[in-house]
Amino acid sequence: MLIDAHVHPSLFAKPAEVYLQAEAAGILLLSMSCDVEDGQRVRELSAQFKTPAFVGIHPWYAKSAELPLGFTDLLEQPNLLGIGECGLDPESPLELKSQLELLETQLDLAAQHRLMVSLHVRKRHGELIALLKKYRGRLRGMVHNFTFSKDLARSYLDLNFKLSVGSHLLQRTPKMCEVLRFAGAGALLLETDSDGIHSGPYSTGLVRLEYETLAELLGLELNPLIEQLWNNFQSLRMR
Repeated sequence: MLIDAHVHPSLFAKPAEVYLQAEAAGILLLSMSCDVEDGQRVRELSAQFKTPAFVGIHPWYAKSAELPLGFTDLLEQPNLLGIGECGLDPESPLELKSQLELLETQLDLAAQHRLMVSLHVRKRHGELIALLKKYRGRLRGMVHNFTFSKDLARSYLDLNFKLSVGSHLLQRTPKMCEVLRFAGAGALLLETDSDGIHSGPYSTGLVRLEYETLAELLGLELNPLIEQLWNNFQSLRMR
């Protein structure tokens, strides 16, 4: 089975159609959320379609360093797999100190409940890596939309995180190819980050194209790559 490791079906006008498209194409969706209300929608949709759910406070939607009311209630669900999308971003309405406090609270919950995490990060890698070191051995997850350097890739891989790569890999830039080959198939996941707002209609063909492109860039056959990325996903599960 193919995996779309980061998608926001709940933000589409007709989210059920996204789940049904993915199911028909043999794609497992890892459904992310941005705030408590969105987390409630994701929880309900994921339960309906029997797919993994992630609940998190995206830094763009954060209103306070404190977790909003109702967030911890979202953790009580059988198909809840992780906390996400959460992280650090200079465009957040919160200052960095408050972002770090909010993120640390979410990471504490992930460690306590044995949930993987999906991390959003822009320009705050030093702060994020320093925070993640406090959880070494207690957290697993993925760095969403990875487009960064080989040195940053090494730092996240050393902390047992996978690199989740989106459609940027289709551009086959020298930097991206270098990072992908350095990381290797055993450290990667693929995603679309589709949300129906910025991305347009959901495309199962894009997921397939990403897999085919990665296989070509790494010099691998497609089926072994599909199996490897599935195993990568399974290795992140903590319960």
